[in-house]
Amino acid sequence: ILLFSKNKNVKLNKIPLSEKAIKEYRYQDEIGKFRRGILLDKTRGTNIYDITTPSGTVLSGPWMVNENKFQELRENGGIYWTSGGDEQPYGKIYLENSRGQIPSDWIDKEYGTNQQAAIALEKLLGYRAFDFSKSVPLIKHFINIGSSKDDIILDYHAGSGTTAQAVLELNNEDGGSRKFIICEQMDYINTVTNKRIEKVIQV
Repeated sequence: ILLFSKNKNVKLNKIPLSEKAIKEYRYQDEIGKFRRGILLDKTRGTNIYDITTPSGTVLSGPWMVNENKFQELRENGGIYWTSGGDEQPYGKIYLENSRGQIPSDWIDKEYGTNQQAAIALEKLLGYRAFDFSKSVPLIKHFINIGSSKDDIILDYHAGSGTTAQAVLELNNEDGGSRKFIICEQMDYINTVTNKRIEKVIQV
């Protein structure tokens, strides 16, 4: 599958937060739910300056942000201080400001299997057309992270038409205007591929 984007600076998109990721936002203040962001890091921190904790202890870093940024966070209530033991500051990262999470390179059955895809295609067409077709959720996942809502998706080995179905479903779900170009030289292009696209459009 090839993705043709109008944006020359193409990069992978983020995906919606998983249930596990949402659970990380387990703290809450008057603004909303947030998770802690590391500010004091002896390995990655590069900024050295003194900060006085609420109890009067002085911490010198190394900090992940410069002193001006730290003071800005502090003045705006953006610091969460741990209590008990070593008193340390953390930045507040609010759930409402989240733009999603970086997609993992681990793909599991969450995105469907070939067997499930074959069964779904059988239900759509009324007969067993392919034994191991691609999974629609899997292709939708790749399109989501690798393209924008107005890009062109090219599949030059279209097979049963999974890519076309994925594009059509995504456009219905998020109001996108993606287009697709599919190529297939086998004789089932009329009995399977095109028929599948027609069925999906009618749904």
